[in-house]
Amino acid sequence: MRLRHPRLTVFHAAGLLLAAGAALPAQQARNVSNSGSAPTSATTARADNKRAMTIADIAKWRSIRDVSISDDGVWAVYGYQQRRVDDTLFVKNLGSGAVQAVPRATRAQFSDDSKWVAFFVAAAGANNRDAAAGPDGAPAPSGPARLELRNLATNATVSWENVASFAFSTGSRALMVRKARPGAGPDAAAGRGGRGGGGGAAPSGATPAQTQGGRGGAPAPAVAGTDMILHHLTDGVDELIGSVTAAEFNKAGTSLAYTVSTTERDGNGLYLVSMQDWQRRTLDNVRADYSRLTWDESGTALAALRGMERRGFTEKENAIVAFVGVDGAEPAGYVLERKQLAGLPDSMVVSEKGTLSWSADHSKLFVGLKAQEARPTQRRDTTQAVEPVGNVDIWHWKDPYIQSVQMVRAQQDRNRTFTATILLAQKKVVPLADDKMDRVQVTKDGAWAIGQDDKAYIDDSAPQMSDVYRVNTSTGERTPVLKSQQRTLGFSPDSKYFLYWKDKQIWAYDLAGNTQVNLTAKAPVSFVDVEDDHTGEKPAYGVAGFTKDGKSVVLDHRHDLWLVPLDGMGAPRNLTNGVGSKNEIRFRYLPMNDEDATPAFGGGGRGGRGGGAATIDLSKPIVLTAFGTKTKKAGFYQLDGDKLNPLVYEDRYFGRPIKAKNADRVLVTRETYVDFPDYWVTNSRFADPQRLTLANPQQSEFKWGHRVLIDYKDKDGHPLQGTLAVPDDYQPGQRLPMLVYYYEKLSDQQNRYEVPRYASAPQYVDYVSNGYLVLLPDIYLHTGHTHTDHLNSVEAAVKRTIDLGYTDPKRVGLHGGSFSGQGGAYISTTSKMFAAIAIRAAAVDLVADFNQLWKTTGTNQHNYDINGQGRFGTNPFDNLALFMDQSALFHAKDMNTPLLILQGTNDGSTEWLQGVEFYNALRFLKKPVIFLSYEGEGHGFTRYDNQYDVEVRMHQFYDHYLKGMPEADWIANGVPFIKKKTPTGAAAQPVQLMGGGAGIGTPMSGGGAGGGGNPPSGPPNP
Repeated sequence: MRLRHPRLTVFHAAGLLLAAGAALPAQQARNVSNSGSAPTSATTARADNKRAMTIADIAKWRSIRDVSISDDGVWAVYGYQQRRVDDTLFVKNLGSGAVQAVPRATRAQFSDDSKWVAFFVAAAGANNRDAAAGPDGAPAPSGPARLELRNLATNATVSWENVASFAFSTGSRALMVRKARPGAGPDAAAGRGGRGGGGGAAPSGATPAQTQGGRGGAPAPAVAGTDMILHHLTDGVDELIGSVTAAEFNKAGTSLAYTVSTTERDGNGLYLVSMQDWQRRTLDNVRADYSRLTWDESGTALAALRGMERRGFTEKENAIVAFVGVDGAEPAGYVLERKQLAGLPDSMVVSEKGTLSWSADHSKLFVGLKAQEARPTQRRDTTQAVEPVGNVDIWHWKDPYIQSVQMVRAQQDRNRTFTATILLAQKKVVPLADDKMDRVQVTKDGAWAIGQDDKAYIDDSAPQMSDVYRVNTSTGERTPVLKSQQRTLGFSPDSKYFLYWKDKQIWAYDLAGNTQVNLTAKAPVSFVDVEDDHTGEKPAYGVAGFTKDGKSVVLDHRHDLWLVPLDGMGAPRNLTNGVGSKNEIRFRYLPMNDEDATPAFGGGGRGGRGGGAATIDLSKPIVLTAFGTKTKKAGFYQLDGDKLNPLVYEDRYFGRPIKAKNADRVLVTRETYVDFPDYWVTNSRFADPQRLTLANPQQSEFKWGHRVLIDYKDKDGHPLQGTLAVPDDYQPGQRLPMLVYYYEKLSDQQNRYEVPRYASAPQYVDYVSNGYLVLLPDIYLHTGHTHTDHLNSVEAAVKRTIDLGYTDPKRVGLHGGSFSGQGGAYISTTSKMFAAIAIRAAAVDLVADFNQLWKTTGTNQHNYDINGQGRFGTNPFDNLALFMDQSALFHAKDMNTPLLILQGTNDGSTEWLQGVEFYNALRFLKKPVIFLSYEGEGHGFTRYDNQYDVEVRMHQFYDHYLKGMPEADWIANGVPFIKKKTPTGAAAQPVQLMGGGAGIGTPMSGGGAGGGGNPPSGPPNP
């Protein structure tokens, strides 16, 4: 089928019905604000001789990326990125101040001896375009890239073309350079892994399972490998190693392991290179495919899978290839073919689609088992009559997951594996997970696992529950631990304890002793998050980490940190001495070193290894972040024993510090509403900061503003705050037009800088520059009357700004998107306070929305409305009156405020037809409404031309109704479809259909360039 180009469609209540379109995956869930709004500091700046921003000026703003500091603290790198302009990387000597600019360079990494820096250099003009965003929000790489290695002392460089990824070895003996496949660009994360990372590029067309690694992320080879260069940093020698599918340094940097795969499987094998003498040795070499290359944590044990496809079956038959003591002369080797593995079910194989990892004592490997299935036989007799098979999906009320969820998860389900232990000495397989209990997390030491069985609790609308079991990884024995458990908090780093939240308390389960203890029963405070306003069980504030001696856990409270013994015997102690609660300062632990910053309670997934929490050494001073929950000040404190001392605490916001590993030098961002979050060079006490970056000097050309923090109460007396942006040329007594945006609680944005960008929401700094006030208020939410709460809180905040003398009560506008969009729609029908309202991606008919789908996930809205962000606590079948009362649609007759509706036709979170339904109702009632429908856009718009169009039209809309400027013709008369301009740039690119779920929910697919929305003549192109 030929896909139509994306188009903007304008529906005007007084004009014609214009076109609509097909689909692009939604980018945000409904509970994520896509406004880009960022409140400000109270610092003022003179607006003399400055001009107001225009929409075109937004393109001048640059972001900062690729920031890093060398381990010795002498060098820093940072890059500037700007829309439609090639990136530039800067390498700066922090001692001398000398700076080198490298055009088109990105993703720099230092060697750990601080003598080298490597980075990619793109072809000229490669970034001067609109590209799809990568994992870090920057345009994803495409096309060939050059890798450049620079000697920091001499500035001498060496480079390699067509590179996919690179990594330095620990100890800086070598640089590994992986070449890209022909026509492919660099890996999205190339050069970003730690020293020792480097699984390399995924094969073109690889499935997610093929790109999942063990410890090093090595992909399963789907085709022959590519060239790898091993560059000797000491003498500059390059070794070429061909047909490499995966390669990784061990943690110590003493060895490099790699696997080889050729088209004919000649020379396939597992190989090892010593970084001391550059000697290579063959660990295993047969005509088979090698995958899942995995080092252990110590770097002395190495494993991989090797296998071949079995004729007539879908899965490879893999053998285990493992070596212990590879740092010695004679490593112990294990090659375990299927027939040698006792306990492996006949119907299962060891799969390269699962993970591979080591136990700490090297006695076990953890693998993924997968069911072997016969491949369907090809029909050879073409004369044989075959009964036709219809393309039908059967949605049955007994399905555990509805069909749309099954569609979205189909590839994941096809590649699902079940964790099992391989006991190497015994040559035995011990299954740990199965169809009933498929979620297993293994402790760091590999002795135990925690399994979760949720089969009895699968429900569209209920919280996710599961039965929890302890699993002995040596025997597979399962011991029941918890029934109907909702929240777990993960393992302690020493693998002794498993923490969970139950009955408003934090509990520790002793894995070896099979005992449980209530850790917080003796605490004089509750650890329930009282600020959480959702229905159901309230969560805990969280776990900061575990003490280095393994005896205690550090828990977050609302403001303070508490030290709690893991044996439950001693009394919990307030680590921050109540300073946080007394002064309403929220303290949180900040790891300043990489080794302390282990992700807390992550990982595992279905059959993965469990993550560990941060380790906190209380025998040494530690750094805490500090945030004033009422004042909005921020900074850092030092906790040294019982002494809590401020390091810096100001009316600004600080980013996460980046510390040099071997020096007391730190990079950190500092920002206010006025000050862009540039990086500054300081020390671990945050003293005497010196500017490193100046990303946006052009800001000085424009009128700007400052922030005022306001306090107010809703009609029920709940104390709330808001942040009000005020133009710098504001004169006392002036009453200005004001634009309001809200999304739950935004007053914490008081000291945040708003980076102007093209998006699907107003750029509020632009409005302030043009003489508007911009208010971001908090809202208080009860259970049930969510949109009434929006109305009450927003009106109270607006009234407060009027009482303070800032706001012209006749010139107040409102914008809402997603969650606040549906509240904004409700406000448009129930409030007389606003002169104009714009809403994006708004659910206006909650009765219909309850049974519609999140097309990105396939789930319905039941849990969202009842227990999630909707907060209704019930359903329309039990309380239809509530859902109708809170729906803007059923109050449409009362709406008289000029309304602008924005919606993407392929919104994956809010059904496009919700926008159409509201437009049609208001049109029928002769109400002032315009519907801007953007073809192919999702929940948040991603295409530059559409984003630009949004900014222009919203400005025209608000400028007319709030400032009395002339009415744009499209506002007055609409735009007939036959006079619509041809889309340009990204907006003219073919629309992509949604998701991995068979294109579910594409509302208006089909239709050619002349477009009439005809039914598609065939299946959509992938």
